[in-house]
This record gives sequence, structure tokens and C-alpha cells, in this order.
Amino acid sequence: MWRERGRRRRRGGLRRPDAPRLPLEPPGALRTAPPRIPLRAQRAVSLHCSERRDPVDPQTRAAPDECVQFEQLGFFARAAVFSEAELGPLREAAERVHRAILDAAEAEPVTPVEQIDNQRYQVLRGSTIKWEWREELRAIRSMEPCHHLDPHLAALVDDPRLWGPVRSVLGCEALSLFSDKLNVKRPGGAPFPWHQESPYWVYGAERLDRIVSVLVYLDDASEENGCLWVIPGSHRFGHLPSLANRGTLGALYTDVRGVPGTPRAIELPAGSVVTFHRDLVHGSRGNRGRSSRRVFVAAYQPAGLRRWRTSEVRNIRARDSRISSPRVGAEPGHDVSSS
Repeated sequence: MWRERGRRRRRGGLRRPDAPRLPLEPPGALRTAPPRIPLRAQRAVSLHCSERRDPVDPQTRAAPDECVQFEQLGFFARAAVFSEAELGPLREAAERVHRAILDAAEAEPVTPVEQIDNQRYQVLRGSTIKWEWREELRAIRSMEPCHHLDPHLAALVDDPRLWGPVRSVLGCEALSLFSDKLNVKRPGGAPFPWHQESPYWVYGAERLDRIVSVLVYLDDASEENGCLWVIPGSHRFGHLPSLANRGTLGALYTDVRGVPGTPRAIELPAGSVVTFHRDLVHGSRGNRGRSSRRVFVAAYQPAGLRRWRTSEVRNIRARDSRISSPRVGAEPGHDVSSS
């Protein structure tokens, strides 16, 4: 049935239906919306999730329909890109890093915890840590950057299954890392309000217009355990108004009142990869399940540009033998062709 639906969509082309105006609601709240990408459609070729179909270089290029989806909807997804055998070491790496940060927080001396509104931040082991809202959980919501904390995460940054499709979206052959982080949502973990990436990055990016984010699901993601939600097409409106009257962090949250589009839950199996636009409005709900939801996020940009909040240039080291490594030392703002 799913394949038949996919064939009908391809014959009819990609069309985004006229989006209804959203009703007014509490600022920053995640709306309830039944349309979603169901977990059972793991291999479906649909409007939002496609299999890799490039017969020449499937891992390192985005298919034409994926590029169209990115332009129209602001994202595209590939289901179960990483196998269970590959995910095992990555999950172990995520837990090692989590334990190392917890140990560092208990060591002496430690950096102070900064309280901003109801959020707690701390810098440990070269990473900015965002702690869970509820102190009794003793858990980390996110750590950024994180690839320097474990070799498996460092290798993941260079995996062509992450950065390869970004080359097609940006139209350049060589990339560098802008930012990376590990999101961990334990059972009982708090939601994350609607937001865009641009307000976070605008003051530290050399080329904000040339950054694309990639998410790797380390666990099955469902509504129950707080999966990613997006408002398809919202990226086309650029930087949207923030919730300026909602504390200090309100400037980073998006006021979605009046934004066209129907929110969708991106329910996908572990190992799936989602590529999305910096201005796509997204968020997540709390984890009501019994298992953790862990996501690795990497943001890529053209080669030669500095990483966020550092003076370091971290060009991508191609792992595919068919692709040459980019040249190091390029001038910022210029693409580096593979040699």
C-alpha cells in the first residue's frame, strides 16, 4: 500500500497543499496535530521520507526529489540509514559521554551553573551543557559541541551519509563542520518549545545562509518518547518573530501564531537521518515513554569557514574512498573543490 501511494505521488509530482491558518494558542506551545510520519512506514517512499535512489552514488548525493522537498518543505528524511550493528557503538558512545559529563560535574573545581529563566547551563570538558529542567532527573538535555569527547562521534561527523546530501543542497563539493551536539531526552524529559536555528547562530556564523543541519536518530522516535515535530514550509518565511515577552530565552523561541502549516511529528526508526533548513520551525514534546530518545545533530557549511564560537576550521575528512579530502587552509567564504 505504501509503495502504491509513493508511485501515485511521483506521477503527480510534489505539490504542497494550501496550508490553513493556525488558530491562536499559548505562545510557544506544541500543537496537537494528527498528521505524522508513522513508525511503521520505515521504508516508504513518501513526500517526507525517501529511500536512497541515486544509482551512481547513493550515500553522497541527495536525489532530485529530496532537493525539491528541501526547497518546498524545509526538510527531507531517509529511514533506517544506519544499521543496528552500527547504532550499538554510537549508543554506547552517547552513554559514555553522558557519564563523563556527570562525573565532571561532581569533580572539583567545577565551573558554576548559570541559571537563565528556568534553564540551567554549565561548561564542562569543552562543551556547553544544558541540564534537564527537573534537577531530580540528574540528566543532560544537550551538550554542544560533543564530537571531541568520543572518537565514535568524531567519526560520525565525517560519515558521508550525513554530509553527502548537504553537498547537493548547498551546491558545493567540500564542507566543514559548523556545530554538533548530542540531545538526550530521558523518560520524563521536558519538551523543547518551537524555535528556529537562525536566532542561535546569527551572531557566530560567517555564512548563516549556507548552513544545513542533519539529525541522526540513535533510537526509535515516536510521539510518546518526544520525537521531533516540524511545521513544513515554515522556513520560507525566514526569521520569524520571537516570544520577546517570555523571559530572556524568549528571544530564541518562535511565536508560531499565524504561521501557515500543519505541524507534523517525524516518527522514524533508529538509524534514520533528517536533513533540514536553518529556518524550519521545529520543537519536541516531553518524553512520556519508558526509554530514552537520543539524537546526534551536526550542522555543515562550505569548507574553510570557522566553527561556531571558535576560531577553528574543521573541514570534513571524507571517509568514502571515491571522494578526495578537501584541501585545508582555504579562505573563508570560498568552497574548496575536492582534488
